[in-house]
Amino acid sequence: YPADGSVVNAGSVTSGAFATPGSSATASASAQVSTISIFGGDVTVSSVTATSKASANSRASSADSQGSLVSGLVVQGQGVTPGVGTQFPIGDWGYVVTLQEGKASLDAEDARGARAFVTALQVRLTADHYGLPAGTEVMIGYAEASAKVDIAAKPERKRKPPVKAQPKKPAKKPV
Repeated sequence: YPADGSVVNAGSVTSGAFATPGSSATASASAQVSTISIFGGDVTVSSVTATSKASANSRASSADSQGSLVSGLVVQGQGVTPGVGTQFPIGDWGYVVTLQEGKASLDAEDARGARAFVTALQVRLTADHYGLPAGTEVMIGYAEASAKVDIAAKPERKRKPPVKAQPKKPAKKPV
């Protein structure tokens, strides 16, 4: 982006999403991007992988972004080591954040569920740069998955009405 690739350029992009509905719901999503150049090479990355998965059944739910990674990150000529939520300055005009992830429970009284998401690489401009205004965000490698199942309401147990004791008839005396 734009057509000349001066703001963002990538060698290859692959993504996928899968879901299985039902009483044991699962979902997964992934994005892989390789040979990335941002802002004319101010930020380069060998590859990013964003993965997320979620599952839910009537007893429990879970979600995570395990397996997400950023490889070969270079910011203005300096190799840096990415980590979850790690931030690196780019001159006086922006910063890079790696592996921003989150998860949320979707559990409720009548449902179980979970959601996970991850952005592998995000560049945010704090000042105008490359013709883009401050506040612009470039996100590379995003994946989100959620799974939710409804829990069938348990039928109320019907109680048997109490048995009323019949009054005893007085015993007949022999005459």
